[in-house]
Amino acid sequence: MLLFLVVLLSLSSSLAHDTSYSERRSHLGATEGLVCLENSLSHATVFVNSTSDDCYQCRPAPLLTVDPNSINCAPVDVDFKLHFVITWNDSHLNNSKCLKYIKIDEKGGLNITVVASDSPCQFVPIKGVWPYTPILVALAIYSTLAIAAFVYERLLKKRAIACCKSLADTESLVKSDLGNPEEARVNPDDSLRPSPPQQPENLFPVAKTVAQQRRRLRSLDTFRGLSLVIMIFVNYRGGDYWFFKHSKWNGLTVADLVFPWFDFILGTSAAISLNSLDRRDVSRWRILLKALRRFVILFALGIIISSNDGGSLPTLRIPGVLQRLAISYLGVTLMHLILAPKRDRNADKVFAPVREIVNHWAEWLVALCLIALWAGLTFLLHVPNCPTGYLGPGGLYGDDNGKNHNCTGGAAGYIDSVLFKKHVYPHPTCKELYGTGPYDPEGTLGTLTSIFLAFLGVHAGRVFLTHRDDGPRLKRLIIAGIIAGAIGTGLAEGKQNGGLIPINKNLWSLSYVLVMAGTAYLLLSLCYFVIDVKKFWLGGPFVYPGMNSILVYVGHELADGRFPFAYSWPGEANHANQLASSLIGMTLWVIIAYYLYVIDFFVKV
Repeated sequence: MLLFLVVLLSLSSSLAHDTSYSERRSHLGATEGLVCLENSLSHATVFVNSTSDDCYQCRPAPLLTVDPNSINCAPVDVDFKLHFVITWNDSHLNNSKCLKYIKIDEKGGLNITVVASDSPCQFVPIKGVWPYTPILVALAIYSTLAIAAFVYERLLKKRAIACCKSLADTESLVKSDLGNPEEARVNPDDSLRPSPPQQPENLFPVAKTVAQQRRRLRSLDTFRGLSLVIMIFVNYRGGDYWFFKHSKWNGLTVADLVFPWFDFILGTSAAISLNSLDRRDVSRWRILLKALRRFVILFALGIIISSNDGGSLPTLRIPGVLQRLAISYLGVTLMHLILAPKRDRNADKVFAPVREIVNHWAEWLVALCLIALWAGLTFLLHVPNCPTGYLGPGGLYGDDNGKNHNCTGGAAGYIDSVLFKKHVYPHPTCKELYGTGPYDPEGTLGTLTSIFLAFLGVHAGRVFLTHRDDGPRLKRLIIAGIIAGAIGTGLAEGKQNGGLIPINKNLWSLSYVLVMAGTAYLLLSLCYFVIDVKKFWLGGPFVYPGMNSILVYVGHELADGRFPFAYSWPGEANHANQLASSLIGMTLWVIIAYYLYVIDFFVKV
């Protein structure tokens, strides 16, 4: 199937554009075009500056310098429309500047000619390729496979249930993989029953009973697995499509969704796992020791992944994805251990419909204090030589002639530069477009909002634990999603740029976290309805990487760029080759996760 995918995608690319033109620009990247300027002036040098629509309040950056009576060319990124400013100094001409705003085709170009006339600039766009043929082919292939699997499952459902191992059989194997519940008991009445005797941890326990299997929430693993699979795809370059890359600064793409979803579901699973331990009367000191062990392991794995990028010890990146998850997990666990009651005391009181909030009012207060601390540092901390409350990317080309060029991220960037010095991520997404220095999107200040996002995930878990019926659970999840999304959108004033608090993944801004929580609440409720309520879908294939998420995540990071994972296939740099590479890497990890599930091999931390 994978070889068939490579052949089809390559064929779709070769049919999509003119052969002769492709040969002339075969050196261009998948998202590049070629700008050429012919200077016919005899006494003046022509300068071409340009900027992208994706660059907010940017000044044009130098692109080309063309001597008299000569031609020069340069590649440009053509994901967005481009602004061109062509200038020269020739006393024989009335005009000394031309402006052009244009969208250039991928593998296409723009020919500019400057002549001595009343209309000195002539612009001739060169047709390129339509870039979306490979992704349509891929969608057709994977949709066909999904439909075939669904039909097979529905037609042979009874046989599958009788013959295949239930997902719940492996629940105790999974344990607490990034907070995955040891037992997804979601019946609030369980807290009134005698706690079962504690059993020693066993890597290969016996199968669960039918009653235990029914308590399993497959939607949790499915949601986690979906996030992880998309994360692998975008980390493997996502076919080089702009919407599978992280936003350069403000705004959202597909790549910006998955990490916060993972953080949210970590909190959801942690709530169920911690409730299970409380129900079994496990001492909170013992729970704390387990949480600290998990924190250390995750943080250490994150450092190892950072070193895989080739950094030396003096400049090794300290913040990172797993480090952020480790801190979020430890944060919500400490809040639970210190402040959460062990028993539900409001089940028969007036607050019963919202007791998942009322019972944990002290934790909500701490979570809101984290947001207040984030806002205070973000908008009130004095950053040397930068505007107070600055939320922009800075850089040489941003903010009208780069007046805030050393202010990337405002307080967030400043705090990291003080704490980590040279141990900050050197290649942020804004670097090339805005001309910035190092900046870490998983830095210190954003950790406060990531803990808050994980806590909202904890709230989702408590909705399952507190309410027995499907209707009340779904209603509360949907209402929470709408409220969080509406507040986040309101803070951004419904705009990509210029709002009170822009939606920004690099900053993990409050609006970003709330919008991501809103989508997570709604997606979790959809998964729960389809998988656990209606049983219309079993969660495959996403459920398998979701059950072995730590192994799959670390493995895909360490294997990046190594055959056959996200390997650079020979041939022209185009979407077809890159998409095939991304999809093969992603698919292989899903297959590996399924195989590990079949052989009962799980990694826990």
